[in-house]
Amino acid sequence: MTDPTGRTLAAEASGESDPTAVAWFRRIAEYTGWLAVAVSLIVLAVGWGLGIQRVASLLPDAVAMKPNTAACIGVIGLALVSFVRGWPRALTVACGTVVTVVATFTLVEFAVGYEGRWFDELIFEDVPDAVGTAIPGRMAINTAVNFLLLGVVVVLLALGRLPRLRQWLAVAVATVSFVAFLGYLLGVPAAGELFLGDATRMAVPTAFCLLVLAYATVCAQPDVGWARLAVSRFAGGQIVRRLAPAMVGTLLVVAVGAHYLLTRAGASVAVAAQVALAAMIVTILVFWALIARMASRIDAEREAAAADLDKVNERLGLMFESATIGMVTAELDARLTSVNPAFARMLGRTVDELVGTYLVDITHPDDVPALHHAHNALRTGEITRKTYEKRYLLPDGGVVWARIHAGLLVQDGVPIGYQSQYEDVTAVHDSEARVGFLTSHDVLTGLPNRDALVGLMTKAPGGEPGPVGVVMLNIDHFKVIDEAASRTAGDHVLAQIADRLRAVTQGSGVVGRLGGDEFLVVLDRAHDAGDLERAARRIREALTGMPFDADGTPVWLTASMGLALSDGASVEELLASADAALTQAKSAGGDTWRAFSPEMRQEAAQKLEVAWRLRAALDSDEVHAWYQPVVAMADRRVVGYEALARWIPPGETPVIAADFVRSAQENGLMARLGQRMTTEAIAHLATLPSGVTVALNASPLELANRDFLDRLRGMLTETGARPDCLILEVTEDALLNLSPVAKDRLAALVGSGVGLHVDDFGTGFSSLVTLRDFPVTGVKLDASFTRHLGSNPEHAAVKIARGLAQMAQGLGLARIAEGVETDVQEQAALELGWDLGQGWLYGRAEPPSELRFARVRVRGDEPASSD
Repeated sequence: MTDPTGRTLAAEASGESDPTAVAWFRRIAEYTGWLAVAVSLIVLAVGWGLGIQRVASLLPDAVAMKPNTAACIGVIGLALVSFVRGWPRALTVACGTVVTVVATFTLVEFAVGYEGRWFDELIFEDVPDAVGTAIPGRMAINTAVNFLLLGVVVVLLALGRLPRLRQWLAVAVATVSFVAFLGYLLGVPAAGELFLGDATRMAVPTAFCLLVLAYATVCAQPDVGWARLAVSRFAGGQIVRRLAPAMVGTLLVVAVGAHYLLTRAGASVAVAAQVALAAMIVTILVFWALIARMASRIDAEREAAAADLDKVNERLGLMFESATIGMVTAELDARLTSVNPAFARMLGRTVDELVGTYLVDITHPDDVPALHHAHNALRTGEITRKTYEKRYLLPDGGVVWARIHAGLLVQDGVPIGYQSQYEDVTAVHDSEARVGFLTSHDVLTGLPNRDALVGLMTKAPGGEPGPVGVVMLNIDHFKVIDEAASRTAGDHVLAQIADRLRAVTQGSGVVGRLGGDEFLVVLDRAHDAGDLERAARRIREALTGMPFDADGTPVWLTASMGLALSDGASVEELLASADAALTQAKSAGGDTWRAFSPEMRQEAAQKLEVAWRLRAALDSDEVHAWYQPVVAMADRRVVGYEALARWIPPGETPVIAADFVRSAQENGLMARLGQRMTTEAIAHLATLPSGVTVALNASPLELANRDFLDRLRGMLTETGARPDCLILEVTEDALLNLSPVAKDRLAALVGSGVGLHVDDFGTGFSSLVTLRDFPVTGVKLDASFTRHLGSNPEHAAVKIARGLAQMAQGLGLARIAEGVETDVQEQAALELGWDLGQGWLYGRAEPPSELRFARVRVRGDEPASSD
C-alpha cells in the first residue's frame, strides 16, 4: 500500500521513527536481558544448587524449570544485553548459536528416543518433584522448539539480516509460550505439553520467560520490519505505545481472574473461555492494528504534502541564501526587509545589520539621486525593471560598485515593494581606474608621467604653457645601484627619491617621473631664474642630506638638474630647453644644475626638429619594419626574424631605432610607432614560408592598452598569418608592471598560439618571478652576457649564461643568444645551451624584399657590417 506521493508506509515509518520511542524499547530489551540472566542464575544456584524447588516452579503443583532451560534463558538474556550495549557482535552470535545447538540436540534425542544423559538433562539426571519423587529432567519439546527459534532470532539480530522473518519467529515463540502460560492460569496444564501426551510439560516460569524474551528480541531493534509501527512518530505509533501497556495489563488481569473463577467450572469451561478470550484478543489486535495503520497513513499523507511544500520553500530559501550574487527585497520607502548573505558580504556587514536599514543610508552620497530616480520610475509604472550601477559605502569608509537589476513587487495590482539583484563590479571599475591611472602615472612611484605633466602645464588647446618653471633632474650614476645591489634595490631607492621630491615641492609644484631615473618638477611659482635656483638648491639638499636605503645598504646620491622658464615657449620647447640644460649639467660631471641659456636653444631646437620630423615621417609613411635574421647556430639555418623599426628619410641613410625611439617616447609617438610596426610585421608574416617566425617588440604602453592585444588577434585573423609563428618580445619590467586585466589578456593571446619571449633576459631584477607568473615560451640572452662568451670560462657572465640556459632548457623554453658577433661567441653559446642566435655575425636588419630563407653566411666569412 502506498500513499499519494508514491512512498510506502513502511519507508515513511522507517524514515520517521521517534528516537525517544526507539530508545525506550531498547532499554526494555536490555533490562529484560539482565532480568533473564538474574532468573537463570537464581534458578540454577538456588532452585537446583540448594534444592529449593519453589524457586524453580513458582506455582503449586507446577513443573519446575529444568537446569538446561534456565541456562539457555540466561544465555539469551546475555545475548540481548550484548546487542543493545554494542558489545562485540561475535558474543551475541555465539550466545544464539549455543542455544540453537542445545535445543537441536534435545529435539534429536526426543526424535530417536534416547534416554541417556546428554543435552536434555545437562547436569542433573533426575529432578525430584515437590513430594520427593524423581522425575525426568528432560527439557519439554515445545521448550526446545522455542529455544531453537529464539536462538535463530538472536543470530539474525546480531547479523542484521531478515528483520521481518526474525520478528515473525519471535511472534511464534511468544504465541506458544503464551498458550502454555495461559493454560496454567486457566487450569489446562495440557496446553503446556502441546497435546503430545507424555512429553515433558513446559514449566510455568519457562513459559513466562520465553514469552518475555521473545518480546525483548523485537524491542532490541524496533525500527525495522513490521515492528516499525510501534516507534513511528505518526498517530499509529502513538496509539500502539499508549494502548499496548493497557492491553497487556488487561490481559493479565483477565487471565489471573479466569484462573480463580474458571478452574472450578471444569476443564471444558476453562478451555471454552480460553478460546473465547483468545478470539477476542485476536479481534481486538487486528482492529487495533488496522486503526493504527490508517492513522499512520493519514499522518503520512499529511506529512508528505507538508514536506513537499516545505521542500519548495526550502529550495526557494536555499536559492536566496546560497546565491552568489546579492539579492534583497525592500519596501516602497526603500527599507530592506530581507537580504541574502552574498549581499551582506558584498557590503561588509551582517544580514542582521542590514535588515531594517534604508538603502539611502548605505548609498554613496553622489549616487543618492540615481537611487531615487530608479525607484520613482519603478513606482510610477514608467518602467517595470531598471538596471543601473551605483556605489555603496562600506563600514571602513571604502566603496563598492554594484550593478543593480531592480524590479517592482506587485500584489493584486498594487505595488508593495522592490526586489533587486546586486552584482559586485568593483573590480571592473578598479581595473578601468587602474588603466586610466597607468596611462597618466608611473607605476613604481605613483608620480604623474610625461603626458600628465604636459597636460598640467598646458592651459589651452593651443598648447601655451602657464607662467611656470621646470627642473628636470637625472640621478647621477644610478645604474651602479642596479649593478652593485639589485634591480629591486634600485626600484626601492627610486620610490624614496619620489617621496623626498614630493615633500620638498609640496605646495609649490608637482613632481613627475619621465622614466628611468629621470624626474621633472613643475613649479607654478617660479617667475625668474632666482626662483628656479632656490628650488634646485632645496632639491639638492633633500637628495644629498641623508643616504637612501638600498635594501639595507646606505647609498649616497647626487643629481644633475636642468632649469628652464616658460618665457612664452610651448610645452615642447620648455621641456626641450630643460633637457638641453640637463645635458649640460651632466657634461659638467653631475651634482650640479644648469639653467637654460640661449646657447642651448639650438640643441633643443634640434631635438624638437627630430620630434617634428618623426611625427611627419609617421604621417608620410617613412617608418617601416626591417628584419634581422634569427638562426639555429648549429647549421646557421634561418628560423625566424626580429622586426626592427627603420626611419628612411627620402634620399638619406636609414636611421636605426636607437636614434629616434627616445624622441618617440618623449613626444607621445610610441603608440603610433608600435601600431605601424605591428601592422607591417603581421602582414609580412603571412607571406613567409611555413614555420618561419617573426618577433615583434611590445612596449609597456602597448601592453597596458586594452585594445592592443585584441587588435593583434584581429590582424592575425584578417591576414591569415599563423599565430604560432608570431612572437612578442617583452622586457621583464614591462611584464611585471602589467595590471591583472592586462595579464589575463596576454595569457589568453599566448593560449591561442602566439609566443612570448623575455627580451634582455638576465638583466631584470626578477627573472624567476617572470618565468613563474607568465606563460613565457622563450628567453633572449642579453648582449651584455654574450660579449663575454668565449673569453674567460670563469667569468661571472659565462657562469650566469650557463645557468640561465640550463634553467630555460629545463622549462622547455626557446633559447636565443642576442648580440653574437664572432664564431667564438657562437661556439661558446652553443656549448652553454643557447641553440638560437641573433647578431652581426649573421647579418643586419634588411627590408622584406632582401630577406633570405635558407642558411646565412657560412663559417669563415667576414662578419656582416654593424646594424
